[in-house]
Amino acid sequence: MAVAIYAALMFSLGAFCHPILDPELPADQVLALLKDVDKVIPLVVMKLAPPGVKRVDTSSRRAASMSTLAVTFVALSAAFVRDIIQSVKPSVEGVKLVAIARIAPAIFALIALALAANPVGIIVEMVGAAFAPSSPASLGQ
Repeated sequence: MAVAIYAALMFSLGAFCHPILDPELPADQVLALLKDVDKVIPLVVMKLAPPGVKRVDTSSRRAASMSTLAVTFVALSAAFVRDIIQSVKPSVEGVKLVAIARIAPAIFALIALALAANPVGIIVEMVGAAFAPSSPASLGQ
């Protein structure tokens, strides 16, 4: 239920931001926002929020993404070492496994950096797919 409320509020917020911004934006910018929905909320914050709120919003988004990435890279590194390295070559020494586990997050960060340098612009679609109910076919029924 909480996920449904969250999704309804967040997706409707993006849809209803256009009427709020219409008086302040030319029609071509509103059309551009309709094509690139990932920019709607940041634009609303930058247009309507006071300077202090803008700084808090920007820093909180940056802090949240940094902590999420850090945990993801560490978990990915552990899974890589445990599930792939040890499965393929179980005789690898513990010292080498620790070295791989320390280097792997940097490699995964470089991969993420390469992907971020050329963004695909489908964040809303990915979040929508993540919150979408599973189909019976995906549940094996």
